[in-house]
Amino acid sequence: MTSPLAPKFAAIPADAQTIASYASYAEAQRSVDYLSDNRFPVENLAIVGADLRSIERVTGRLNWAKSALYGALTGVWIGLFVGLLLALFTPGIGAWLRIVVYCAIWGAIFGVVFGLIRYAFTGGQRDFTSVQTILAGRYDVLCAAPLVPQARQMLEHVSAATAQVPQQPAAPSVPQHPSTAGAPQTPPAARSDYQPPQPPQSPRPDQGRDL
Repeated sequence: MTSPLAPKFAAIPADAQTIASYASYAEAQRSVDYLSDNRFPVENLAIVGADLRSIERVTGRLNWAKSALYGALTGVWIGLFVGLLLALFTPGIGAWLRIVVYCAIWGAIFGVVFGLIRYAFTGGQRDFTSVQTILAGRYDVLCAAPLVPQARQMLEHVSAATAQVPQQPAAPSVPQHPSTAGAPQTPPAARSDYQPPQPPQSPRPDQGRDL
């Protein structure tokens, strides 16, 4: 029996279809936000992460000293919170400060004790600190089957509006001689002193006789 106070989770329809796939969650979120801004019934959409991977990034080495330090910092924050709550019902600024300081000190002491106990229970099997996260290889935007054509048409308009027109490559420049780089080039036929090349002359028969 489902409790009426339990949060309701709308299951993905069995006939839902993928209308777009993105490499990052930010891109998928941006597309759903666009559909929402254009009055699309976004309650029929779902963002599903595929190819999930669990990544644990090691942040440092853990030993007895660090365990005590981390426990003390945690205890100080808890002590300050408890001290501020008790100080609300304490008249006088002096008594208020004493309660806050005492709670912070006792919180640090208990934090050190619990930090060392927790590290002792690991038995040396986890002498490092880490941060865990879950990443998806891609993010699919699913939509209920009756609204798939409308959603795809709206997303196609977004893709067409944000598409960049490729630029044509510039024509390669012809290298010029350094002495004539700044002077205008005149075609040979337009020069007044241009002389067409002469064909080579063959030796005359009487030239050999003179020798």
